[in-house]
Amino acid sequence: MPPTAKQIYYGRAGTLWNVLCCPIMSTVGLIVKSVLTYLVPCGTVLCQRLAVRCLWKHFCCCIRWPYEDDTFFGAQALGDHSKNDAKNPTAKRMEKETDWVRAHELDAFKNKTPQLFEGDIEPNDLCQGAVGDCWLVAAFACASEFPDMIRHMFLTKEYNPRGLYKIRIYH
Repeated sequence: MPPTAKQIYYGRAGTLWNVLCCPIMSTVGLIVKSVLTYLVPCGTVLCQRLAVRCLWKHFCCCIRWPYEDDTFFGAQALGDHSKNDAKNPTAKRMEKETDWVRAHELDAFKNKTPQLFEGDIEPNDLCQGAVGDCWLVAAFACASEFPDMIRHMFLTKEYNPRGLYKIRIYH
């Protein structure tokens, strides 16, 4: 009785069958494993990207799907820089002079997709503003001395048109 393909593949078919069929089964096995290891995950990512882009362009923009934080907008988000120095503009004045746009709406990103990380990650990239989060900005500045640590913190690795990103702050 001839052995099954599984027995030949795992080398349990007997010496003669294994010697005769090994080159064929090894090649087929490598092709199957390569497809499962490389092509299936890549195909899955491409399908997800195409589905998200299709939904984004044709459905989600019409129902105000991009995330908007109603509690942190305008003057509250900008902070009042005139509290400590009267020469600085007030939050209300800055709000009138500020246009709120999403990253993909900026002129710098016309005809190209914004990147989450572009260039070097450095402590100088951070700006606290007037929000009382100096402890968090200082921690990020320290972590930015190790760029791989910052990249590892972002669970969402690519630009998200919705504006939401998953970040792991602990290690």
